[in-house]
Amino acid sequence: MNMEINQLRDEIDRIDSKLISLFEERMQISKEVAAYKKANKLPLLDEKREKALFKSRLALLKAKHLSPYLEPFLETIVHLSKSYQFKCTTQKNVVLIGMMGSGKTTKGKLIAKRLGMTFIDIDEQIEKKQGKTISQLFQTFGSAEFRQIEHQIIQQLSTQKDCVISTGGGVVLDEKNMHVLKENGIIIFLNRDIEEIVLTIDTKDRPLLNDGAQILYSIYNERLPLYKKWCDIEITSNSDSIDEEVDIITKELFILNTN
Repeated sequence: MNMEINQLRDEIDRIDSKLISLFEERMQISKEVAAYKKANKLPLLDEKREKALFKSRLALLKAKHLSPYLEPFLETIVHLSKSYQFKCTTQKNVVLIGMMGSGKTTKGKLIAKRLGMTFIDIDEQIEKKQGKTISQLFQTFGSAEFRQIEHQIIQQLSTQKDCVISTGGGVVLDEKNMHVLKENGIIIFLNRDIEEIVLTIDTKDRPLLNDGAQILYSIYNERLPLYKKWCDIEITSNSDSIDEEVDIITKELFILNTN
């Protein structure tokens, strides 16, 4: 029995080796397709072709009982191809703005993973460099000085490429920040319902919420016009699933890259 299972595993290894080689070949062709699309101003996202592709590939399957497994396999391959094409043709950062509690860090990490990009959290970078938490920095230096520190970090990081950048909620208060981020980035506003944020946000280590979460309403009203002014894409949370929302965000990025 051990010999049989080892032989079967060897056969799987052999097939996996072929799959990896074919994957590399397919992604290289996808890169060439991306270059052609960019040169000829063709859309990165072509949902009609995708549907036709899925239908034709499923028709090739001899073991029809495997259809439920082939379809997500194909969907994953197509999504990876689009992600790679996006990265190859855009060469811009994806910058997430929005209120505290809007999910910029959680969603940003997932977006970065799906697009094959590096994730950067501005607040984490500030804390790492200063050796203090954001709350401590506000208490020590005050809001104005903190914004100067934030701007210095943003200037340093904005020169990097192929990054998904999660910003602090107040980044839009400094116009210089937004000019720097927009120069080499696509700005996405995560507009989560303020009622949900108030109900779910943890006020601990949130210097602006020392008097409670209710102050979020006035902060939101102050910043909303700025979020809308600077964003290229606005995403309104309407789903309980983070994965579904990330799907929507990546789709919007693919559509934006078409224009």
